[in-house]
Amino acid sequence: MPNAIDELVSVSAQTGEVTLAGARCVNCGEVVFPAIQDCPLCVEPDVMEPVPVRGHGVLRDYVLAERGPEGFAVPYLQAWIALDDGPVIYSTLAVADPRTFSAERGSPMTMILEQFGTGDDAFQGWKFAADAAADV
Repeated sequence: MPNAIDELVSVSAQTGEVTLAGARCVNCGEVVFPAIQDCPLCVEPDVMEPVPVRGHGVLRDYVLAERGPEGFAVPYLQAWIALDDGPVIYSTLAVADPRTFSAERGSPMTMILEQFGTGDDAFQGWKFAADAAADV
């Protein structure tokens, strides 16, 4: 199965923690994902250095999608996750029943790796799941 995220995601062999290939500005400290060269906050060129961004954060907002691209079972949840290390990223959510999902904004979420699609079209990507202690 091809992995569409080889350059974007790492998994710690010791802890299993998922991290993203982000970047941090050496001037202002802004952290972004995916990594880029120029800082979007202080608008300085070529000041971003590679930094791992932990795949943990809190739910900022979400919406139930009733239609989706081929390979996505519908309905599913689309979400914005505010990562602990700074960036806010888009993701889908791993839930048993999207229609009964009831997490509050600010609920803790952890990134997991998952297969999308089937057969020759399958690829590995990520989703976020509510932390085990979260009330969802």
